[in-house]
Amino acid sequence: MKRVTITLAIVLGVVFTILCFNPLTAKSVIPTTKQSPVVKQYAKLGLSYNQIMYKLERFFQMERGEDIEGLPQYLGMTKRYGTVCIQIVGEKDDVSFVRFIVLLQNASEKQIGENDILIKHFLKNISPASVWTGVSQWYTNTLSGLNKSIDYVGKLAIGNFEVEMFVEQKVSGIVIMVHKRMP
Repeated sequence: MKRVTITLAIVLGVVFTILCFNPLTAKSVIPTTKQSPVVKQYAKLGLSYNQIMYKLERFFQMERGEDIEGLPQYLGMTKRYGTVCIQIVGEKDDVSFVRFIVLLQNASEKQIGENDILIKHFLKNISPASVWTGVSQWYTNTLSGLNKSIDYVGKLAIGNFEVEMFVEQKVSGIVIMVHKRMP
């Protein structure tokens, strides 16, 4: 078990270091563009850890990471293939930032299909039931855009937070970030 924990920590450390490991300091390797702004304001999202991980917990091996700016950090990777990672920053009862990463390099068609199901569960968990149909359609449209343009970013406002989805070439993956909406 200790070896698995060490391996998980190393892999997640590399992935999250590449994908702006410290979201609260706004020091990021993700370029600041009109399509992908570095978020500078981190406030509680009105989402709990349990709400985010509902029906996902059995697929992920989660670990408590080092605090970021005094806030707890939880990191996880899918147990079966290790192709989906999640980072949750903030108190468990009301988190401040979530990053969901789907690694595509060397993924089989079966893995891609299973990862698509995990993404949909994640999006459903963070969406109020009253807007789920619209979120589902946004996801489908954004995926279509991702296939057409490497620079495409899908953005969706839900309540007091924003969801962004884009391709990150450094890890050959899709990144979904949930953060406080910018004024």
